[in-house]
Amino acid sequence: MSEPNRAAGRRDALRPRDDRGEQIRSAADRGHDAPAPAAGSPAVDRTSVEQRCTEAVDVERMYETPRHERTGEAIYGPMEKGSELGWGDMIGANEPYRYALAYYRTMIFRDPTWTYDKQRPNFGSDVDRSESLANAINHTNPDLGAFVKRGGKLLLVGGWKDDLPPQNVVSYYESVVKTMGENVRDSVRLFMVPGMHHCFGGTFPGAYKVDFDPVQAVRQWKATGKAPDQIVVETSGEGWPTRRRLVCAYPNVSAYKGSGDVGDPANFTCQAP
Repeated sequence: MSEPNRAAGRRDALRPRDDRGEQIRSAADRGHDAPAPAAGSPAVDRTSVEQRCTEAVDVERMYETPRHERTGEAIYGPMEKGSELGWGDMIGANEPYRYALAYYRTMIFRDPTWTYDKQRPNFGSDVDRSESLANAINHTNPDLGAFVKRGGKLLLVGGWKDDLPPQNVVSYYESVVKTMGENVRDSVRLFMVPGMHHCFGGTFPGAYKVDFDPVQAVRQWKATGKAPDQIVVETSGEGWPTRRRLVCAYPNVSAYKGSGDVGDPANFTCQAP
């Protein structure tokens, strides 16, 4: 699924609001944590209760996976809970994400004045048009046979707080393994970094700044022939202490051994989730 297509469609599920993180938390609190009045109490306002329940349901819908109008197939991954403070770049304006806007104006509607409100994309026919065009510019083919045969090594990395839904890279990796078999893990590895936004070294609201040298990791992988089972990254950020953290090859996760400094990755181990 192309990034412009994912970004353009996102507005149907998530209306642009700069204060989205606070909106989410306050609506969820009202809907889920409000104390229930005693049965028969004159203070019970059925309309108010129903409104809070509706708000809570609306909040949950924001995390659902958008689906193709005709086939019901997932179009792209859901936004991750806990990543709300980083959504501003994606949905913090009254127009779709800037790449999506240019893509749909130029490639889909061929109208330089197109806006989302002027003509909303159809989640069936317009998605099909977008995907057929994207095949020429977007690499989603899970068959990496030629790359692997040449001895290529592919290190995929994603952050669980990315506003470009991180499930997309997970789904792609899983499709590669499904297509090529378990042995492809010798040539392709995925690392999903908790607390990271879009990339190493970037600074984003509500997310760690994560430092790691992926080029050196691939060079070592190529030189030794041993695929990495784990990497160690450094996380930092305003109000957070700088720490070194163990990150495990997907689908494994890092688990604390139960004792020792949590800032020392040696006190963690990789295990199945």
